Amino acid sequence: MALESKPLRFDARRGVAGAVVQTGITINVPDVRQNSRFYPAIDARTGFRTRNILAVPLRNHAGDITGAFQVLNKQQGTFITEDEEMLKAVAAQAAIAIETAQLIGGLQQQRDALLVENTQFWQAVEGRYFQ
Repeated sequence: MALESKPLRFDARRGVAGAVVQTGITINVPDVRQNSRFYPAIDARTGFRTRNILAVPLRNHAGDITGAFQVLNKQQGTFITEDEEMLKAVAAQAAIAIETAQLIGGLQQQRDALLVENTQFWQAVEGRYFQ
């Protein structure tokens, strides 16, 4: 979680986002004071005041839950069904982007390892046949 670009670390099993990751269902909390899943320690650490929360699961291409996408404090009123559908669409795009970035990172690591291996191979060949 990040507020104003400052990373905030906490037990991912806690709070509304944790409940979404564990259950895989969308959770819409109109008033956090009336919901036991709300984790007030985050507000206490940040000074932020959460009023309402909408959270949806992030799923990879295989459908596995990889995290949660959460929005806080609708400007006016509470989150409605249309907000849920919009957040699900945004979360789906975010999940694709995250998975793609992870795949690219893995490919780059494999490429780097192959370049090192190739260099070592050519050094061995040059040392053996071109002296």
